[in-house]
Amino acid sequence: MRRPEFNLLFVFGPMLLWLLMLILFAPMIALSGSFICYVAGMVLLAYAKSEMFLRGTWFSFGPSNLTRNGRAAYRQAYELIGAGTALNLIAQLMFFVLRHGAPHAV
Repeated sequence: MRRPEFNLLFVFGPMLLWLLMLILFAPMIALSGSFICYVAGMVLLAYAKSEMFLRGTWFSFGPSNLTRNGRAAYRQAYELIGAGTALNLIAQLMFFVLRHGAPHAV
């Protein structure tokens, strides 16, 4: 029996559609989503930094001296903070469009 083909649209399509609806129809929810991303990122960053503190390498500028879990937490923290920033910028743009209308070419 043939293995089914991996289809990215099948995997990410519903998620992207949900995100588009979230941003288009509810900028406040997008802002709260960015806040959740920020908080989760800070919690993961605190976990990675606490592991650095326990290892005695608090002033290290990178995850090279962490365990595998610590490195994953460090990487995911910055991914979540970046996602929160992107959601925040998109929500701010949507608030601007809702308040002032779409920019006109003429």
